Amino acid sequence: PPFDLKKYSYYCMRGLTAQLLCYIIIERVPHKQSILNKLIKESDLLRIVVVSDTHGKTARLEEVILQQAKADYFIHLGDCVGDIEESKFDFPGKMFLNVPGNCDYASLLPVEDELVVCGKRIFYTHGHRYYVKSGYSRIIHEAVTRHADILLFGHTHAAYTAYENGLYIMNPGSLSHPHTGMPTYGVIDITPAGIVTNIVEA
Repeated sequence: PPFDLKKYSYYCMRGLTAQLLCYIIIERVPHKQSILNKLIKESDLLRIVVVSDTHGKTARLEEVILQQAKADYFIHLGDCVGDIEESKFDFPGKMFLNVPGNCDYASLLPVEDELVVCGKRIFYTHGHRYYVKSGYSRIIHEAVTRHADILLFGHTHAAYTAYENGLYIMNPGSLSHPHTGMPTYGVIDITPAGIVTNIVEA
């Protein structure tokens, strides 16, 4: 399984039983993310916030950054990548990473990149060059080729998260014009017990 329940139980600091942990993880009860976060020592958790397709909605992006003030990394997956550049000046103490999307014509940034944290390799790109609107097979193949543990992409404006053959896959959706429903972003928590991914409505 992608999440090690035995190890997670070890890191519970509030005395929650393994049976209740199992219920939270397997049954996916409401507020799973907030419950799990409270069980891990803050020093043991590394949080990555993932956004994409903001298309000039900088106020909403700033709201997300303020809501996730304790996050270690913020990754913008393109369209409009300049939105996060403004945030770098507004929040100088934060770590921001970004790649351009198909609408970022003038950007000189690499269209894809990798980040290694806590021994986990993250491959991130906007996704248009892998034709993700037609399916995910190409981009998943690229992530596997790169020996990635986590794959991040946007472009579709549709939030998606999955775990396939050892690979965590996340599309955070769009903070500006979601394909359906509310604007969304993604949260990744890396702990000694494993990885937890979550899609959050903005």
